[in-house]
Amino acid sequence: MKRRSTVSDSMQKRLDKIDALIKRGYTLQRANKLYIEFTSTSNLRLNLLTPWNTPGGFSWIAFFFPYAVCFQIREWSFFYWLALLGTVGCVFPSILNDETIIYSSLILGYLYGCMFPFFRYLAITEGRKEWPRWSSYIGGWIMIYASITPGIVIYNLLNH
Repeated sequence: MKRRSTVSDSMQKRLDKIDALIKRGYTLQRANKLYIEFTSTSNLRLNLLTPWNTPGGFSWIAFFFPYAVCFQIREWSFFYWLALLGTVGCVFPSILNDETIIYSSLILGYLYGCMFPFFRYLAITEGRKEWPRWSSYIGGWIMIYASITPGIVIYNLLNH
């Protein structure tokens, strides 16, 4: 796979492993806007949430900074999930207390840590233009606020 300047050496190794499997007949496709499927030549879906068993491995950068890496490759599904969690948390605050929000943030980070190499591969093969790293952090924070704003508005409408 052709290397991009924004891809680290360790990520490039993961992308090359994914690419080698795809050349051998594996398929990688979006199941919907929020999830992707990686299927073997015998039509078995690989569990992407077990990074020790997948060619993509685990991306610690995506675990700690999912907003930045997803913004960089224009992978908007992270922000959809964030908007959904934020809205549910604001509409049903008794269901999503502070602890639940922390746990859901960790789970979301884990999901994107596991799936990011595959999202990155798709972004490259789809020819998506990437944002520079420094602007990805700023743009990611802007998207976080844009994602949680509907939940905050709904919360204020319901409680005033």
